[in-house]
Amino acid sequence: RRWLFVHNPRIACALIPNFSVVRLVRDDVSLLSRPLAVTVNDRDNALIVAVSARASAFGVKPGMTAAQVESRCPDLKRMVRDVAAERAAAGVLVTALQQIGPHVAYTEDEPGLFFLEASGLTRLHHGESGLARQMLTTIAGQNYPVRVGVGANRFVARVAAEQARNHDYVIVPETGEREFLSTCRIDCLRPVGKTADLFATL
Repeated sequence: RRWLFVHNPRIACALIPNFSVVRLVRDDVSLLSRPLAVTVNDRDNALIVAVSARASAFGVKPGMTAAQVESRCPDLKRMVRDVAAERAAAGVLVTALQQIGPHVAYTEDEPGLFFLEASGLTRLHHGESGLARQMLTTIAGQNYPVRVGVGANRFVARVAAEQARNHDYVIVPETGEREFLSTCRIDCLRPVGKTADLFATL
């Protein structure tokens, strides 16, 4: 007789908050002393896609244009997002995470998000907590702030990572998705693309 064991999928998400800004500051620490905004191009009407904490304190937010924030923050340092440099930095992190598990996904549309197929890895890392701690250690070792979430799919794992503190993790237990998501602020629940379809299964 043959037995078929079906395992519920588990996904781990490593989140580097504000990756576009963090990568720039990591490469040039002098940027820490300036309010910083990352834009899609160097035009005056260019959209801002990421801001530093100093810029945020002046009311500068992603989605604004460079022209809109000139009066709010005259000392703002504007830098164009370097997708190629981000891709290279992400590639180093993907390679590092593949030492934990072979299946790692990264997309340039959501910089700073890395997804690891966690099913089958828990025995190697003494449970999901051990796996999450290993991911934290791996990315922190590359000098990045990081949060980790574990859940039944990418959406839940990402929201869990967003709820964690820096260098900490949140694990959503199996079948606990509804209860977990019901405790999250509505602005955390912003699925895009195929992710939106997951709402129908929760």
